[in-house]
Amino acid sequence: MAKSINLCWRNGRKWCCQYLWHNAVAAYSTGLRVQQFATLAYFNMAQAFATFAAQNLGAKKTDRIEDAFKKVAFISIILSVISSIVIFFFGDSIVSWFIADDDAHREIIVEMSRQFLTISAYFFPFLGLIWLYNNTLRGMGEVPAPLISGIVELISKIGLSLLLGMMFGYIGVWYAGPIGWALGLVPSFIEYHRKRWHRLADRIVGS
Repeated sequence: MAKSINLCWRNGRKWCCQYLWHNAVAAYSTGLRVQQFATLAYFNMAQAFATFAAQNLGAKKTDRIEDAFKKVAFISIILSVISSIVIFFFGDSIVSWFIADDDAHREIIVEMSRQFLTISAYFFPFLGLIWLYNNTLRGMGEVPAPLISGIVELISKIGLSLLLGMMFGYIGVWYAGPIGWALGLVPSFIEYHRKRWHRLADRIVGS
């Protein structure tokens, strides 16, 4: 479900950029590749923690899940800050690796892509946390909250891309995705800290 939502969002924003701004498509595609590489560490960590949470839920060790979750969330935030700093200081150089030297629009694309990455980097902690919360809940079998999170994220991204795009141009579109991460985090954040997933351990052990 998450992959389908992300694919729909990427295609939608790419269409929006292609319809409105020519070079924005190349800038978005380039920036997205760099972003995926920059966030790979805490994406994989969130997926690995889903397995850890599922195993410990089955063993009825909810306290262990909560303790480990706090540590992983802290590590995820630290990693996101580090990747953000790298983007802030070396974004131009990294982006230039993905654009041909003989591209007539190279300088424009590099600048637009750098803006995309800089804006996204400010929100990397939200991205790391939404991955962690959603994967943790899904791993424990608590599916509705991550589903709602994905729907909120998708609607926010599409709606804000259109609204902010009309108001501020392609810069507005760059803000839509990161704001969507922050809004999408809310349902899963609330559900996790309500701790209703503790009851799932009793059902599993009692079955």
